[in-house]
Amino acid sequence: MRLSRPLTLLCTCTLLVGMGGTLASCNIVAPIGVLLHGPEKVPKQFELPRERSLVVFVDDRLSRLPRRPLRSTIADQITTKLLENKVTTTIINSRSAEAAVQREKPTEPMSVTEIGRSVQADVVLHVMVDAFALSPDGVTYSPGSRVFIRVTDTAADVRLWPTEDTNLPASKRPKGYEVVVEPRTPSSKPPSTSSEIAQAEMDLAKIVGTAVAELFYDETVKDSSRINRGNVK
Repeated sequence: MRLSRPLTLLCTCTLLVGMGGTLASCNIVAPIGVLLHGPEKVPKQFELPRERSLVVFVDDRLSRLPRRPLRSTIADQITTKLLENKVTTTIINSRSAEAAVQREKPTEPMSVTEIGRSVQADVVLHVMVDAFALSPDGVTYSPGSRVFIRVTDTAADVRLWPTEDTNLPASKRPKGYEVVVEPRTPSSKPPSTSSEIAQAEMDLAKIVGTAVAELFYDETVKDSSRINRGNVK
């Protein structure tokens, strides 16, 4: 009788244990666990409403991003990852949300709910950029970024996630779910030419987008940008 590979390995392990080999307990059991249960996962933090239309709005009203196109890079990466992982069925182009904000009056900024409604989105994935830089001191190449995430229901005009503690005063409530990305770099030498700088900024923006998207689907530990190239708080 032919055995499947996982079953064959299991039988082999059992035989070695029966022979008294500590080798089985140290070196063979763990791989079998991976074969039987699959790779370890980093769980999602929130379940987005799958059947409702969603728009990604990257908010850089504090002008933390060195170039405006990086907003689109982050938003596009989030959108791509959400669609690849079948998180939601309808995502509205983020450019429409950016265009709506450009029409707002400086003295009357649009609320997130207003932005969502202006593009007929049921849900807004709001990404607030708090920091984004290739170097902390202008010399060392150590790229990093921090963003805060909110998910808002535009119909009810309420935050879906993270939930707010109404017992706290508004000034002490968290901005949102914090995502900090500090990717490892192969060299401490910073990019020098304008094209190298632009590419490094785009690479960082894509990592930020991936880390944000991973909040809404399970990812394997080895492939997670949150684990391997940043962290969330």
